[in-house]
Parts: sequence; structure tokens; C-alpha cells
Amino acid sequence: MIFVFLSIDETASLHESLIDPLRNTVHASGVLYYSWVIPYGFALLLFVVLYLRFLLDLPRTIMLLFIASGAIFVSGALGFEMLGGWYADRYGEVSVASAMLYTCEETLEMTGISLFIYSLLKYIAQRFDNLRLAFYDE
Repeated sequence: MIFVFLSIDETASLHESLIDPLRNTVHASGVLYYSWVIPYGFALLLFVVLYLRFLLDLPRTIMLLFIASGAIFVSGALGFEMLGGWYADRYGEVSVASAMLYTCEETLEMTGISLFIYSLLKYIAQRFDNLRLAFYDE
């Protein structure tokens, strides 16, 4: 359900609709300029707490891959978003530097997602060793 929500959020830009109301309410600036990071940061902490036991029960290699993919994704989604917010608040939202920060953010997000998909496939291959998939060209 979390990944369904994240895909809907990305498609419909739900998090971006939070920026102005939250920014005006809490007078956010600097790294919190894109104020959607506040509730999503708290949601991330809740997610980590709720799924920590699940993560620790995974095989070590898979656990480390999950942690690495999550860290890469979050460093882009929240980390570079906050860095970009600081830059936008200080220098404006339209510049070559802003575009470079945005590109780094998106690259980290896609890299994290790709590594997570690889991790899931690796786990499925280990856990269900009798599972076979075949693709045929008709």
C-alpha cells in the first residue's frame, strides 16, 4: 500500500499541493522551503519504526540491499529536495543550479528504486528457488 500511495503521489503531485499551505502555516524557509518534507519526514520515521523488525528478519544480504536502496532513494527524495529548497529560498527556483539539484534528486530516486527492484527479485529467487518464469515469443 505504501508503494501504491507513493506512485499515486508522484503521478498526481500530491506532495507538491502541501507546499504553500504548510509553508504559510509554519513559516517554513531554508531547507524546509519545500515544506512537504515535514509531514513526509515524520511518515518516513514512522515507516522505519513499524518495519524495523521485518527488515531485521530478512537475510543479511537482502537487508543490506533494502537499506542501501532506501538510503539512496531518501537521500534524493528528502535530502536533495531539502538542499534544493534551501537553494530556491536563497537564490530563486529557476536556474541552472536548481536544475542540477533536481536532476541529482531524480537520479537518486530512480537509482534507489532500481536497486530495490533488484533486491526484491534477488530475495524472490532465494526464497522461492523452485519458482521459474519463462517468456516466450509467439
